[in-house]
Amino acid sequence: MPLDPLPGWVLTRRREIGARIRAARLRADLTQMQLGERIGRAHRTIHR
Repeated sequence: MPLDPLPGWVLTRRREIGARIRAARLRADLTQMQLGERIGRAHRTIHR
């Protein structure tokens, strides 16, 4: 049984969260790699 597609607000909210994380990362002058190291996640996770 296929899953129903996500409501539109979910994708919008994900983009907003991503933008906030990106802005905070840039204010802290961190690369995606550096942020990943600090929080114990792969940089690919940060990228996503």
